[in-house]
Order: sequence, then structure tokens, then C-alpha cells
Amino acid sequence: MSVAEAETVVLRGLSPRELRERARCRFDERFGEGSWRLCGEQTCPCLVSLGGRVRLYECRFDAVAND
Repeated sequence: MSVAEAETVVLRGLSPRELRERARCRFDERFGEGSWRLCGEQTCPCLVSLGGRVRLYECRFDAVAND
């Protein structure tokens, strides 16, 4: 049994959807297009205005290479 190659990316941006797309691009560059799978995602507000509106998100994505 071999150890799978793993990568973690932490990004900040205006929306989780935008960050998910940026992470996909990075994983495609790292592992090759379609040769990886997402195994974890955590999203949390990074900057919140005084009125309670989220201005900036931080997302952590974990992926492993397909065998």
C-alpha cells in the first residue's frame, strides 16, 4: 500500500464559490487535470463588518492524488 500524495491550500477571498474554483485550478496544476479528489473543505469568515456582514472568507482545501 502506497502513501497518497496530499496537498493543502489555504485561500482568502470574497466568496467561498470563488475560492473553490481557485483551489481547483491549483490542484489541477499540482496533480494534473482530473487526477485528484477533494477530501476536505473548511470555510470561515475572516473579516466581518460592524454590521455583521462577512467581507472576506478564508477557506482551507485538502486534496489527494488519485491512485
